[in-house]
Amino acid sequence: MTRSLNRLRRLITQDSTPEKLHEILRDNPAGVLVIRDELSGWFASLEKQGREGEREFFSSAWNGDTGYTIDRISRGSIHVPACCVSILGGIPPARLRAYLSDVLKDGPSNDGLMQRFQLLVYPDAPGEWKYVDRPPNHRAIDRVTHAFRRIVELDCECPLILKFTPDAQELFQEWMGLLECRVRADDLSPAMQAHLAKFRV
Repeated sequence: MTRSLNRLRRLITQDSTPEKLHEILRDNPAGVLVIRDELSGWFASLEKQGREGEREFFSSAWNGDTGYTIDRISRGSIHVPACCVSILGGIPPARLRAYLSDVLKDGPSNDGLMQRFQLLVYPDAPGEWKYVDRPPNHRAIDRVTHAFRRIVELDCECPLILKFTPDAQELFQEWMGLLECRVRADDLSPAMQAHLAKFRV
């Protein structure tokens, strides 16, 4: 794929307006990772007056294959055939509970955006501490660097297609069956049903 000299290859961004992020996606069709140290600040920014459309934009960019067009008088019209945005960050449990409470009560935040996030809980630090001083594992560093370079070189126009091994396919089908039964159960809240349904993609 030919890339213009004035277009910067981007993999990561921290803080950008949706319009600017949309421009970055136009120049980087394989997608962008948004890293926020504190997701609570990011969620709060979505609640500000005049920024209501941002939630819709990020929801649309979750699938990675949905087109999005932004029309502005100053910037003109920019169309991205497939917006792909991943968001990574941390949030204190108390703040997360507040956002989830609004979603579970079917409040304004229950628009499907929160259901698109997956939760990773880091274990509490052990009570004991021991100082460790050891040389870096250069072999492991080289392997990780090689893996990242291969990811960067992937072409969105000819994507890498991975398949399960037979054993893994059998496990996936078992998991998928259990998931579909849970999604169709009557004992889940609509918000939880919507969240679990996102696991299909």
